[in-house]
Amino acid sequence: MHHFKGMNKKLLLFTASIVLPLSLHAVPQNKFEEVVCDGIENFHKQSNPIFQSRLINARKNALKKLFHTNTLEVKNWKAKVYGIDAVGSDYVSLELVIGCRIQLGTWNNSFSDYLTHSLININSQLADTISNLTIGDEITIDGSFYSDNEKVIYEKSITDEGYMVRPEYLFRFEKIMKIRSN
Repeated sequence: MHHFKGMNKKLLLFTASIVLPLSLHAVPQNKFEEVVCDGIENFHKQSNPIFQSRLINARKNALKKLFHTNTLEVKNWKAKVYGIDAVGSDYVSLELVIGCRIQLGTWNNSFSDYLTHSLININSQLADTISNLTIGDEITIDGSFYSDNEKVIYEKSITDEGYMVRPEYLFRFEKIMKIRSN
């Protein structure tokens, strides 16, 4: 206990130990694809909505488990260019495909992008790299997913079927490198 001049009250000083998780790593591409692709395959096999809901919950739980020990970052993932577009005169949208038709990309309009800022500035070095790409080019990417309280990582589909069968994950690109032209 310490007494401070001019204070009648005693102040207890203590230290608290903080437990931090072990070092977090970038998400392995093969593990992510496994989780998402399993859901796509199994969802097609089920016509019963109860079983479909269970598959949705299973994907969410598997993603929670995957991202619990990893960051939202990806490093050196391989992808193919699926879509490139200019959004007005200021931004670029980019869509990629990995694994079993899993899409990663920015929003394709400024309105949807208002809060996330996923669109790529047209005057950036990243946009310069994208300007040299065409549909089907193989690339490697570094970047990160956006978090989502319900789905763990933000997925753009409106319907459960879209989420399970044609997933489109919102993505922030940091680095793109061309491997092979189409």
